[in-house]
Amino acid sequence: MALDLIELARQVPLPDNGARMAARNVVSPLGSAVGRLGEVAEWYAAVQGRCPPDPPTTWLVAVADSSEEAFTHVSFLTRVRDTGARGLGHALPLPIVSDLCVPEARTTDAPLGRDDAERAFSTGVAAATDGIREHHGPNLIVVVVVSPDAYVAAAALVCVLTGNDIASVVGRGPGVDDREWMRRCAAARDLARAGRRVLADGDVLDLLAASGSLQIAAAAGLMVRAVISRVPVLLDGPVSAAAALVTHRVSSRVARWLLAAHAAPDPGHAAALKKLRLSPLLDYGISTDDGTGPLLVVPHLNAAARLLVPLAGG
Repeated sequence: MALDLIELARQVPLPDNGARMAARNVVSPLGSAVGRLGEVAEWYAAVQGRCPPDPPTTWLVAVADSSEEAFTHVSFLTRVRDTGARGLGHALPLPIVSDLCVPEARTTDAPLGRDDAERAFSTGVAAATDGIREHHGPNLIVVVVVSPDAYVAAAALVCVLTGNDIASVVGRGPGVDDREWMRRCAAARDLARAGRRVLADGDVLDLLAASGSLQIAAAAGLMVRAVISRVPVLLDGPVSAAAALVTHRVSSRVARWLLAAHAAPDPGHAAALKKLRLSPLLDYGISTDDGTGPLLVVPHLNAAARLLVPLAGG
């Protein structure tokens, strides 16, 4: 059965404005004293649909290919989880870490078939549905894409969906010399050309096929299904931001359920967040796209939830 993107878009809800206004009534008397924490508190109450919201229960999903590098990275995520948890406080549940393997079915830096993109997107949708049920309804999801080729595909998507040129969205990053940067630009340029050809007449699945990454397709499906289930998504670096841009193409409402954890030192990441109208919470110069930034933000969400607790008593 073909995936019905129009029906999926119809199911994307809006956050609860009543809960947002209730949170605002608590935050407003505090004024500038709480800074952006008040803004985060309002968002968190709205996406949970209650004020005060519950403390964060986090599910970190690593969308990986079948390469040895990817599986090594997924193992690393468990250590990131354990390290990050030390700063979460004993009152918070330990983040859940799981992986979703989407094997590659193409040559490097080449477009996919539409059927491949649709299967990957549907895999992400199904994984979100099953995972939310299995983990008893986490109220926060972090999606990490683990694939050696995902960055190039992400840069191409950002280029197409923001209107920026390739050179302005492809970052250098640690260990990227001039030769590697030029290779990335050339590969992203070719994928972006294919993406532009389908942008006017095709849909999201055509665009994902042109981008050449099954993992980004699966991540986009997972994000869409999460917000349909009223579970917000914490964005990490440039690859997860590119997947979020794709979900925004499915429905502009998706962006209301997204929170940018941090500002990665990558021009494509900045361009994607600008298009989504999201302001990152942290700016620690974290260049990894492995869930570290979002896990550092979880205590901030807990603080935002605690800020609203007085409402319960009065």
